[in-house]
Amino acid sequence: LRFLLQICEFAGDYLKGRRLRHLADKQTLWEQLETFTRTAHEKLDVRETAYTIANEGRRLIGCDRVSVAIKHGGKCRIEAVSGQDTFDKRSNVTVLLGQLATAVAKTGEDCWYTGDASNLAPQVEEALDAYVDESHTKSLAILPLVEPGGEKELAPDETPGAAPRVIGALIVEQMVDTRSPEGFKHRVDVVRTHSASALTNSLEYE
Repeated sequence: LRFLLQICEFAGDYLKGRRLRHLADKQTLWEQLETFTRTAHEKLDVRETAYTIANEGRRLIGCDRVSVAIKHGGKCRIEAVSGQDTFDKRSNVTVLLGQLATAVAKTGEDCWYTGDASNLAPQVEEALDAYVDESHTKSLAILPLVEPGGEKELAPDETPGAAPRVIGALIVEQMVDTRSPEGFKHRVDVVRTHSASALTNSLEYE
């Protein structure tokens, strides 16, 4: 009985410590989220907003790189890359990433890649293969950013509907490891939601 009591005390101490670590991690996450939401909505310049989303979003998500693409007409152009104040917009990697974001934005559906692209639309698969060959990315997510409450621009032969308007894309990359950190998708969703709102406000103001 004494042995069992000691084991139970050890287990209790372990669980208490684990719970405290979980609460501390949660508190850190809330602080990071507060910082991200405040800075993302702080300015109304599109370029500055995109850079804030890329840099603060990467810190919040805990990934290797975050890029922001803005839709201009029918194409998406890379506007910001985390950790880079300036980048060559004509480089092969940047051009291919823009083409990939354009292909995904046209489908309006999320694209998650961890090594197998066979389940994707042909045009997305082709653009994805070209980008991965050039960048050597292990896994990435290309997520269309939708204008809150907005409607998609219709072509002359399309009928009116409730489909939301895509204003760009959020690209989240893991360059080394395909394993995602704990709570990865939830953090990505939070960054995506606030990014869409902040960019919509900046684009409307501009």
